Amino acid sequence: MALCRCQICGVKKSRSKKNYVTTVDPIGYPNAAVICGIAKCTNPAKVWLDDNDLIDYQNGLRLFGKTVTSMVKIGVV
Repeated sequence: MALCRCQICGVKKSRSKKNYVTTVDPIGYPNAAVICGIAKCTNPAKVWLDDNDLIDYQNGLRLFGKTVTSMVKIGVV
């Protein structure tokens, strides 16, 4: 599942069950409307991809979403 975090906050390996392996830019980055998912942070976010997301990205998928608690779709370049 893709995750949105800024370059400063990043992904804390000890807090994540996923192995996030790379970042991609959301469309329009850094002027995109995608904001870091850390509560007090308002920096523009990159999209962090886990192993499965990376395979999808390499196969041409450019729309990632989160459906656990709410629906968010993020287009990446």
